[in-house]
Amino acid sequence: MTSRIPSTLLTLLSAILITGCAGGPKGPLYREVKASGAIAAPPNKGVVLVYWVSSFAEGGLSENANHTKVYANDLLIQDPLKPGGFCSYMAEPGPLRISSGALSGNKAGDYVVGGVIGGGIGVAAVSAAQKKDRMGFEVAPGETYFLETHTGMFQESMKPVAKEEGEKRIQNCHWLNPPASQQGNP
Repeated sequence: MTSRIPSTLLTLLSAILITGCAGGPKGPLYREVKASGAIAAPPNKGVVLVYWVSSFAEGGLSENANHTKVYANDLLIQDPLKPGGFCSYMAEPGPLRISSGALSGNKAGDYVVGGVIGGGIGVAAVSAAQKKDRMGFEVAPGETYFLETHTGMFQESMKPVAKEEGEKRIQNCHWLNPPASQQGNP
């Protein structure tokens, strides 16, 4: 008599993966948008692409997955940024500050403290809903910048990525904030 445990586990894992993907972002894929020229940097502005490569561990288990907001100099540019998605921002040349965070207010320096957790190991302070200045840089006209975001156990991280690496990692991400004139037409 064979055990039904392996087949039951396989069925359960398949259901979890399908459910996790069903709620994913909608919108055209980066590779389609890039081919259309819709996010090409104009000669007088720079383009900033903030993306979150989808993974089961981040999208399926993260508390922040549906609450992450992205700001450019305190202007909300995406709410929410989801795993498997990206947002774009046409930036004026000069200094730019990009920040993100879960459940955050409208200022790049806001913090929303999650609280204190007690358990068998001890007590830990949790800053799960923080948002702080993530990075600032000078935008050059005609340039494209890639910023990759991840969620850890209780906080997010964002890092600049070289153009070549960013181009590879963002390929299967969906554009979450196309202008109204671009929606449905990459």
